Amino acid sequence: VFGFLGIAQFSMIVTGQVQMFTYIEFMRFSDIEKTFVHSGGMLGFMTGSLLLGSLVKRLDKRKTGYLAMATGSGACLALFAIFSGGLMSPESVLLFEIGDSAFHLSTVVFGVLQIIWWGSCGVLVPLAVSMIADLATIKKLKTGEVTEGRYGAGFSFFMKAASEFAVLVTGYVLKGVGYISGAETQAADTIEKLAVMTFVIGPIFIFISFLILRKYPITHQVMNQLRDQYGQEET
Repeated sequence: VFGFLGIAQFSMIVTGQVQMFTYIEFMRFSDIEKTFVHSGGMLGFMTGSLLLGSLVKRLDKRKTGYLAMATGSGACLALFAIFSGGLMSPESVLLFEIGDSAFHLSTVVFGVLQIIWWGSCGVLVPLAVSMIADLATIKKLKTGEVTEGRYGAGFSFFMKAASEFAVLVTGYVLKGVGYISGAETQAADTIEKLAVMTFVIGPIFIFISFLILRKYPITHQVMNQLRDQYGQEET
């Protein structure tokens, strides 16, 4: 469970960090386009988190995770196919201008798919937290021991560790694609590689998360069986 949490947090931060460079170098967003895409991502995360409860109630946690993984990875791979695959170029089809800021159809496509990606992150990270709560509940049912503090410490450690490691890896990703900090312009090959990394790094780590989530055994039925076996948890 902690591994799933760590990888979900790691993939979200690395993608978000690299994505910021893609906004500027590859998509060449205007100020209003940056606002649209960035705000959309935050709203997507919020919406995913709000939907988590109803999704878990209908599907259980593991299937909810599968759905979020498939949706988020599909959105990123669609971005890869559309923009790296040549179906649409950045700054394609001007829709309107506000002052010096242009707004393009390509921004809408990019923004909508990014909203879907961040919506899936809004499901996965809180889902991992709720799975840790399941561990504490099961421990209490079986032994009577209250372990919320212990699991909370583990949660804090893995969140911080994943965040710090993600920042470190982001630096190596930028170095690996040939990004030169402070340069007025980047090489065309560097910009293309940067976009590819933005589009594929999330799905790669989501797949690793999928392999971990497959082993998560807790469902509504299992929890009910445990409560029947050991008695209802005190509230």
